[in-house]
Amino acid sequence: MKPEKKSSKCWVRNPKAVNVGCKTRVGVKPESSKCWVYNPKAVNVGCKTRVGVKPESSKCWVYNPKAVNVGCKTRVGVKPESSKCWVYNPKAVNVGCKTRVGVKPESSKCWVYNPKAVNVGCKTRVGVKPESSKCWVYNPKAVNVGCKTRVGVKPESSKCWVYNPKAVNVGCKTRVGVKPESSKCWVYNPKAVNVGCKTRVGVKPESSKCWVYNPKAVNVGCKTRVGVKPESSKCWVYNPKAVNVGCKTRVGVKPESSKCWVYNPKAVNVGCKTRVGVKPESSKCWVYNPKAVNVGCKTRVGVKPESSKCWVYNPKAVNVGCKTRVGVKPESSKCWVYNPKAVNVGCKTRVGVKPESSKCWVYNPKAVNVGCKTRVGVKPESSKCWVYNPKAVNVGCKTRVGVKPESSKCWVYNPKAVNVGCKTRVGVKPESSKCWVYNPKAVNVGCKTRVGVKPESSKCWVYNPKAVNVGCKTRVGVKPESSKCWVYNPKAVNVGCKTRVGVKPESSKCWVYNPKAVNVGCKTRVGVKPESSKCWVYNPKAVNVGCKTRVGVKPESSKCWVYNPKAVNVGCKTRVGVKPESSKCWVYNPKAVNVGCKTRVGVKPESSKCWVYNPKAVNVGCKTRVGVKPESSKCWVYNPKAVNVGCKTRVGVKPESSKCWVYNPKAVNVGCKTRVGVKPESSKCWVYNPKAVNVGCKTRVGVKPESSKCWVYNPKAVNVGCKTRVGVKPESSKCWVYNPKAVNVGCKTRVGVKPESSKCWVYNPKAVNVGCKTRVGVKPESSKCWVYNPKAVNVGCKTRVGVKPESSKCWVYNPKAVNVGCKTRVGVKPESSKCWVYNPKAVNVGCKTRVGVKPESSKCWVYNPKAVNVGCKTRVGVKPESSKCWVYNPKAVNVGCKTRVGVKPESSKCWVYNPKAVNVGCKTRVGVKPESSKCWVYNPKAVNVGCKTRVGVKPESSKCWVYNPKAVNVGCETR
Repeated sequence: MKPEKKSSKCWVRNPKAVNVGCKTRVGVKPESSKCWVYNPKAVNVGCKTRVGVKPESSKCWVYNPKAVNVGCKTRVGVKPESSKCWVYNPKAVNVGCKTRVGVKPESSKCWVYNPKAVNVGCKTRVGVKPESSKCWVYNPKAVNVGCKTRVGVKPESSKCWVYNPKAVNVGCKTRVGVKPESSKCWVYNPKAVNVGCKTRVGVKPESSKCWVYNPKAVNVGCKTRVGVKPESSKCWVYNPKAVNVGCKTRVGVKPESSKCWVYNPKAVNVGCKTRVGVKPESSKCWVYNPKAVNVGCKTRVGVKPESSKCWVYNPKAVNVGCKTRVGVKPESSKCWVYNPKAVNVGCKTRVGVKPESSKCWVYNPKAVNVGCKTRVGVKPESSKCWVYNPKAVNVGCKTRVGVKPESSKCWVYNPKAVNVGCKTRVGVKPESSKCWVYNPKAVNVGCKTRVGVKPESSKCWVYNPKAVNVGCKTRVGVKPESSKCWVYNPKAVNVGCKTRVGVKPESSKCWVYNPKAVNVGCKTRVGVKPESSKCWVYNPKAVNVGCKTRVGVKPESSKCWVYNPKAVNVGCKTRVGVKPESSKCWVYNPKAVNVGCKTRVGVKPESSKCWVYNPKAVNVGCKTRVGVKPESSKCWVYNPKAVNVGCKTRVGVKPESSKCWVYNPKAVNVGCKTRVGVKPESSKCWVYNPKAVNVGCKTRVGVKPESSKCWVYNPKAVNVGCKTRVGVKPESSKCWVYNPKAVNVGCKTRVGVKPESSKCWVYNPKAVNVGCKTRVGVKPESSKCWVYNPKAVNVGCKTRVGVKPESSKCWVYNPKAVNVGCKTRVGVKPESSKCWVYNPKAVNVGCKTRVGVKPESSKCWVYNPKAVNVGCKTRVGVKPESSKCWVYNPKAVNVGCKTRVGVKPESSKCWVYNPKAVNVGCKTRVGVKPESSKCWVYNPKAVNVGCKTRVGVKPESSKCWVYNPKAVNVGCETR
C-alpha cells in the first residue's frame, strides 16, 4: 500500500501505527501492542543488544537484582558520589555515544527525553521544518542531529539536512575545520584547528583549502594518505622526499609523469589494494614495472606476451594474485595463465598433488602445499595432502586440531591430546569430559549465543526451565504456555531462514524434510542417501562434503572430520568431487562434476556427483528466492512467464512482459554482480564480447570454444572457481556452463522460471514484487510482493518475529508461536519437534564448529571417544593426565575467551560465577541508577542507553526504543 501523504509512516501504510523496519526491536505495552511481539510486561525481547529489567519482572536476558552494569563498548558518564558506571549523568553530559543527540539542559538525560521533538539516534537522519515535518522526528528548530555524516548550511538557503544559522557543525563522524572568513564547512574554526576527523589532512599555509590549516604541511590522521612532490604539492601533505604514507591503496609512478599519489622516482609500487605492473614502454598502470611483474591485484590474471590482454604484461606467463586461480601444465594451458612450469601462485585455497597425476591447481612435483587458508599436515609416508609434513607439524591453520601420536592423521601432532583454538566452546560433564572444556559445574562458557540452563542438568545452551529466551542474535516465536523459544514448534513451520531447504506440504518441516534426497541451499552441507534423505547428515559412504573446516574420515565409521587413513585432502572451504579409486579430493573430476560451489543444489540419485546434475533445469541455491509451481515444486524456480523476481542485482526482460526492474528489449543482462560475456549473435548479457574474452569477473568459469558462452575460453570445458552458478546438461555434465534451455545463471538472488524454456528468475505474470532485500506484506488480489499480508503485517524488518493472528503486525502469522529465523539451530526428537528440524535420530546438524561423535549415539558434534577436539579457532589449555582437549581444567581457569566475565577465586570457574553481580565484557551495555549501579540490568527509570539504533519515546514514560504515540517509524537501516 502507498503511505499516506499526511502522516507518511514510512514503507507501508500502517493504520495501526505499527513500528516497522527497526534493526533491533523491542516489545510494547499490552494496551497498544503495535509491534513485533505482545509484551505485557514491556520486556525487551530478542534485541541484538539487550537491556536488563527490574527484578520483579525480569523477563529479559538475565535477572540482575543488583542492577550491575558491565563492560559496555559505548559508555555514559556517571555522577561522582556513586560513580557506579556509565549511566547517571546529573549534568546531562552525553558521553561515549557512537551517534548521539543532545537534549535540553533542564532534563538533559541524553538520547531519551526530547520535549522539542529533536530527531534522535538515526543512523542517517534528517531534520525538517516544523510546517512539513515529514522526516523521522519533528524538528521545529531545524537542528540537524545525530547524522553519521552531516553538513551545516547557511541560514539564508538552508538546503541541507538541518538549518544551521550559526554554521555550527554537529556530531559528524568525520569533521572538518574551515577558515574563519569563509566558514562554509561543518564547524567554524577561527584557528583552523582540525578536530576529531576520522581522516584528516593538513595543507600548505598559502592555500589552506583542506580541512585544517596546517602551516607546517603536516599530514595528520588520514585513513588513506599520500605524499606528493614539493613543486606541485597537490596532495594532502607536502612530501619533499616523495614518501608515500599510510594509503589504504597506494601506487608509485615514474618520475617523468608523477601522476599518482606519490612521486616515486624508483617506480616502486606501494600499498595498493589492487595493483598491477605494466611493461616499461607503455607504463599505463599505477606503477612502472620494467620487469612486468604483476603485483597485489585482488583478482589478477597473467597472459602470454603476444596477446597481453590482462592487467599486466606477463611474458613468462606467470599467473599472479588471483582470488581463485588454477595452474595447468604447459601442454594444455587451460587456466587463466599459461604456466609452463606448472607453478601455482597466490591462491586463496590451494592443493598440492603428486607429479605423476598433477590434477590439481598447480603441478607440484614435490607435493609441497603452499599458501592455503586452512592447511593440514600429513605423515611423510603418505603425504597426500596439502603439505608434506614429515614431522606431522600442523602449520598455519586458521582452525587446528590435535590428535594422539599413534594416529597423527590430523592437522597437528598433539601427543598430549591438547585441544586448541575453538571459536565457540561448550562445557561437558566431568565423567565424560570429552571435549572443549571440563566444566564440573556445568557452567556454560564462551558461547557466542547462549541460553540459560538449570544447575541440575546444566547442559548449557539448551535447558531453560523458565522458558526465557536469551542471547539469540535473531530468534523469535514461542507459544505462551511453554514459551521455550527457538525450540517448540508444534506445526513445524520454519520461518525467516536466511537460506532454506524445500519441504513436503504434508509435514512442512522446512529446511529439513526432503523426501527426494535433494539437498538445497545449505551453506555447509553433508551428503545424504536417497532412502532417508535427511540432508546434511547421513553419509553411508563416509564422504565428507562441503564442510567449512573439515577433516578426513575413515570408511567403516564415517565420522567425518577426523580419521583420514588415505590422506584424503582436508580443509576445503567448500569443495566437492573426488574419484573413488584415489579419492584425492578437490582434484580429480572424471565427469566434470561441479566443484567448489559456495551454495549449490540438485543431484541425481543414481550418480549423485554432488550439487550438480539437474535433469529438469531447476534453478537451485538462491539465497532468497520466490516462485515455484505446485505440481512439480522443484524449488524456488518455476515462473511460467519468466519474470525476474527479487534480484539484489537485476536483469532485463523482454518488452512484452517486462515485469522486472528494467525494460530490456534486446535481452541485455543488466546489473549482475557477477557477469558473463556472450557471443555477438545472441548477446544476451552484460557485454557484447565478439572474442569471447572473459572480463571483470570476480570468479570465472571456462567454456568450450564453439559455444564460448562464458567468461573464458576453456577448450576442455573445465569449470573453475564460480562463486555460485547453476546449469549443466546431463549427457556431458560440464557443470555451471552448458545451459541448453537458457537457464539464468549466476544471479546472486533471483527467482522464477518457466518449464518449457526455463529462463529462470524472470517471468512474473502476476507482477510479483521484485528486488526486495527482505520484504513482506501484499494484498491477495494484486499480490504485488512477497507475501500476502491482509492485516498490514510489519514489513522490511531485518530481524522479524511472528505474532498472534488478531494483531499479526509483522512478517508471519504464527498461530502456534513457531520459532523463526535462528542463525544457529538445534535438532529435536520427533515427538517434541521444538524447532528448526525434525531430527528423529537426535543428530545435531549445521553447526559452524563441530565435534566428533560416535556411531551408536550419534549426538553430533559432541561425543568424542578419543577425546580429539577438532577445528577450534581459539583454544583452551588442559592438564596432560586427562588431556581430553580444551576440556579438563582443574583450576577452572578459562582461557582464550573472546568475551569473559569475572569469577571469584574459590571456585574460579571463569565467565560465570559473579558473587558481586559484576557483569563484565559486554559489547553493548545499559546504564543503571547510582545507588545500585551494578551494570547492564537494573534500570528503574527505564532509561535505554547505548543502543546502536534508537527510537524516540514520550517524556512521561520515556522507556526508549518502544513507546511511539505518534506512530513515527524510527531507525530504519535502509528505507
